[in-house]
Amino acid sequence: MSFDPRAYVSEKEGLREVTWAEMAEHSKEENAWLAVYDRVYDVSKFMNDHPGGADPLWQLAGEDATREWDAVGHGPSAAEKMEKMLVGRLVGEKPGKRKQTAEKKESIVPMEQGQSFAFTMALVVGFTAVLAYYLFR
Repeated sequence: MSFDPRAYVSEKEGLREVTWAEMAEHSKEENAWLAVYDRVYDVSKFMNDHPGGADPLWQLAGEDATREWDAVGHGPSAAEKMEKMLVGRLVGEKPGKRKQTAEKKESIVPMEQGQSFAFTMALVVGFTAVLAYYLFR
């Protein structure tokens, strides 16, 4: 289970609005921003302290990292640390597809919904086959 960092980040008056275009400009290691649940965080100074290493943060710099945040299952302590890094709130229309360079594609391979369904079906079929074997032998 992953924790939504918005629950730990105080809603500041006049939270700065960050557009997707501005977000994309912050994709360098020395100026890396990422978004989680439409909140934008400057993770530049946290890269060396990130328990998972700097690579995951660098790979997602300038992008929406909500799916990856949830996939890892960050806990409350990670969500609490986000408050110090808050830049603003992501606004505007989300681009159709996230930008991905060849370098970024290599290390981020999330399971798509179709793959998850196929895996679940394979488990169901396998379990049914084992059950049928023991019932009808």
